[in-house]
Amino acid sequence: MLELVIELGSKINGGLKLPALKTASATVPASRNPKQFDALMALSNALDAEDRGDRATAETHYRTAAALAPEYKPVQTRVAMLTPNR
Repeated sequence: MLELVIELGSKINGGLKLPALKTASATVPASRNPKQFDALMALSNALDAEDRGDRATAETHYRTAAALAPEYKPVQTRVAMLTPNR
């Protein structure tokens, strides 16, 4: 499913003559990381928890996402921002 979304996005960008976008799967295609969807769900849960002000839960979900998709550097950045003293 994610591969279809990426393909559709590429076609839309091409039709609009927009520059290519970097994707989370730029270094590891979804087909080579079967846990990518789980990582995306963990990231979504982390963002939701952070929006609600629940930093501990957000950190837990960010760490889960980072473990499932270590190639996705923005997750690592969010973990570092929530835990600057560790």
